[in-house]
Amino acid sequence: MPAPELETLVADLVGRHLSVPSIKASIVGSASTEETADITQRITALIAGESHAEDQPGISALLRLIEKVQIAPGKIQISIATKAIAECLTVEPARISEDHLSFV
Repeated sequence: MPAPELETLVADLVGRHLSVPSIKASIVGSASTEETADITQRITALIAGESHAEDQPGISALLRLIEKVQIAPGKIQISIATKAIAECLTVEPARISEDHLSFV
């Protein structure tokens, strides 16, 4: 698969993963109801492409979250970087649930 198509696929998979309501609700540990609503809004904006780094215009905000992608026949495993998602959600990295950062 050519690189641009792979990047599009990976960004789409990250967006789908982060769109899952249970992920939005629990990606940050010990979040209050108000904080969970804010996190949900930030994730929605991130997926919609409203969050772009000024120093890297044109780079998908979702792709900047990726720590590692492992590709095997019929399988893609994606790991999201704790620090990157914490910065997007404006929370301390220690509050990010590691359980939700790696998916197939």
